[in-house]
Amino acid sequence: MLALFDASKDKVIPEGTRMRTIYDLFVKSLKTLVFEGWASFATKAKYKLNFMEKAADGRIYQLSLDKMFHQPTTGDNHGMDLKSSPPDFGLVFRNFGAYKTFESTTWRLRRYIEQEMSKHESIKGYCQLCDKVQSFVVNGGATFGNEPNLREGMLCECGLNNRTRLLLHYIIRVLKSVPANDQKACFFEYDTPMIGKFSEITHLKCFMSKFGINKNDPDFQDMTATSYSNDFFDLVVHSDVLEHVPDHMKGLQECYRILKKDGYLIFTTPFFGIQLTVVRAVLQDNGNILHLRPASYHGDPLNPAGILAYYDFGWSLYEDLTKTGFTDVTICVNYDPFSGFVSNNHPCPNISEKDNDYGDMLPLVFVCRK
Repeated sequence: MLALFDASKDKVIPEGTRMRTIYDLFVKSLKTLVFEGWASFATKAKYKLNFMEKAADGRIYQLSLDKMFHQPTTGDNHGMDLKSSPPDFGLVFRNFGAYKTFESTTWRLRRYIEQEMSKHESIKGYCQLCDKVQSFVVNGGATFGNEPNLREGMLCECGLNNRTRLLLHYIIRVLKSVPANDQKACFFEYDTPMIGKFSEITHLKCFMSKFGINKNDPDFQDMTATSYSNDFFDLVVHSDVLEHVPDHMKGLQECYRILKKDGYLIFTTPFFGIQLTVVRAVLQDNGNILHLRPASYHGDPLNPAGILAYYDFGWSLYEDLTKTGFTDVTICVNYDPFSGFVSNNHPCPNISEKDNDYGDMLPLVFVCRK
């Protein structure tokens, strides 16, 4: 299903008044790409995909690929877990083969889309949290050389970028299934735009914390040993924090401990289409850090020097979550360029095995139920 928006009036146009535009071609082409392969796509769709340009009458589409993939199809789904995907959860993956097939099969088209997006300072798109068409700033500041990292870009007027809007998008949908009695949420971040938006649109009591080098800060919480009681929270959230925890398994076990039964851990982390997680560095017993790969520091609002990444996570992270005890673990992918949910725009389809470089990252969120 496609929802049609009038960008000039910021309102939904009734379904049924659908135009034959480049967006319709995009949907058909992507179906062909995923279910028939790139060769068929290339021969059947020899046109330039200028989806960044508005249609002639000023209208744009919000393309929901999650709904598109849930539609019946006669093609091969490549093992994607469609039937068990919760409503509005996009594509749900529970095995590496299906995930890798989707990632590799769609990479060339995603790359083309994101290169086109990168030519613009800002674009119009639909923010699902603001529930209206907004202007997205394409380059959020993080780059791969001269190319913007779109995972950290697509910054909406509400202050949230691609990654944080996607994370909050899934949080809101999960909360629809959680009882509304005295709910409490734990965020491993402090006073961020995402927490502000979360507090604006939910009723949960929010516990914020700082994760950094100043352990004497009264708001500091060590993800591997928090001060919270057992079975305390209905929801635990962290956004690109886990890769900075020296012992990520202890961090996951602590999240599990402080969650109530049937509570949810929902998080993002840099995640790559590789089978095994790459350990970049190890914190030794004497407090020294042993670097197994070139040191990689990510931006940190609490530390101008940045924060060290200990891991490049692969599919074994999924297995770590199941070992921790979570009864249902899903990797949810929502590729929706018209909502600003896109890949990171990295020029390489795979993470480099030789240097400090990143690779392609799909727009995804981990949703784990205790």
